[in-house]
Amino acid sequence: MFALVPMVLFPLLSVAPGSKGEALGALLQQTARVYRDHGSEALTPEEREAVYAVMRTSGLEWDYNATCTDRVKSRFYTEATNEQIAGYLAAYASMGLRFPVTYLESLISVDAGFLAPVRYYEGTVTNMGWDLSFDGGRRVLWQPEQLSDMRAAIDAGVVAVQDVPVVGLLFKGVTYDLWIPLFLLFFCVRNRLSAGILFVPFAVITAFCLIGPIYDMRYLLPEVFLAPVLLGVAVALAKVRFKERADRKRGEEPATAA
Repeated sequence: MFALVPMVLFPLLSVAPGSKGEALGALLQQTARVYRDHGSEALTPEEREAVYAVMRTSGLEWDYNATCTDRVKSRFYTEATNEQIAGYLAAYASMGLRFPVTYLESLISVDAGFLAPVRYYEGTVTNMGWDLSFDGGRRVLWQPEQLSDMRAAIDAGVVAVQDVPVVGLLFKGVTYDLWIPLFLLFFCVRNRLSAGILFVPFAVITAFCLIGPIYDMRYLLPEVFLAPVLLGVAVALAKVRFKERADRKRGEEPATAA
């Protein structure tokens, strides 16, 4: 579906393609960090020309948001050609050789919640302050005032649960994208369980989260669902392996795993 929908279905329905800046968000964010920390004068004339060709840099220093790439992506020129993007990528690589720590700081600032227990899940029950209207004022997304008390109660309940020791970890992204997979991976390696293929979805999802625009638990939803499945499979494989070892100790023929 990732291939068929954008490459086949969207063109058939005349759906305009998204900005290439969406795919370059993490890189543009790092470029903005260089501007903020070192100034445009830290770039060579060739690098500045390449950056100017793909994004608006005026006021980039003060408009930089350390935890979200959306502001920077909005500065990308949607009409940028493939040649201009290639020039920017070359400039991006050369800047990275001089400012590797700045690049790393940029990623960590956005991805902190995926890498450490420093950010809670942020519910959208009460903090979604959107009121979108289209087609002559027809409202399509808003929060009914009549439900404000219910939203506040739900939000307060979520916050209260997040503050409970240990239980609160269930509301942090790092639990699902890093801690659970690494613990189970160590368990499988330690017990010589052939289950590497089960960790591929975790690796792919986590990789995309790390180059994503912002920390948000919704990006980890597949891993939240996969974690108990992976745990169950690991336990089942371990039971078979432990039984084999017990059979060997008794001098019996080991059981054959299905």
